[in-house]
Amino acid sequence: MGVDCSGLVSRIWRLPRKESTRSLPRMCRRLDDWNELLPGDILNRVDRHTMIFVAWADPGRTQLRVIEATVREGRVHESVHGRLELQRRGYQALRYPPLVTR
Repeated sequence: MGVDCSGLVSRIWRLPRKESTRSLPRMCRRLDDWNELLPGDILNRVDRHTMIFVAWADPGRTQLRVIEATVREGRVHESVHGRLELQRRGYQALRYPPLVTR
């Protein structure tokens, strides 16, 4: 059996227990400006999905390269998503404070 999206984030961040898309925002700082995204930050939509930001996929910062675990794909994989589409769908950019020393 594989890992789900919030389980992936919990493992990557080495959290003591599995968190959910609902609990992750409570332990993070919201980034109002998506241009501040750093590798390891997440894009989270409560009760839906979360993914780990890797890098910008284009110089204009309109496409994000992420690592995610999806039921549809049935595995952990890298993908590219449009920034405006994620924002339109209600995703929030979040940073886990212990990672700020990167």
